[in-house]
Amino acid sequence: MNFNREDAQQVTLLAGSSIAFIVYPEGADSGDRTFTGTGIVTGMSTNNSIDGVVSRSVTFQGTGALTIATV
Repeated sequence: MNFNREDAQQVTLLAGSSIAFIVYPEGADSGDRTFTGTGIVTGMSTNNSIDGVVSRSVTFQGTGALTIATV
């Protein structure tokens, strides 16, 4: 994700936090799959690139059923 310091949900996202998520691994076009579920954040890292875009990677462990749907 592109990290946005003004997004309260991203700022308060911490290791150990419980989250609800929707993942769009193929994109958000009609027919693309989505995965929805809940989990606990197990790790995070932030990367600053030369072009000034700050990205953040978040890892999490699922805690319930994963729902697969399409856009």
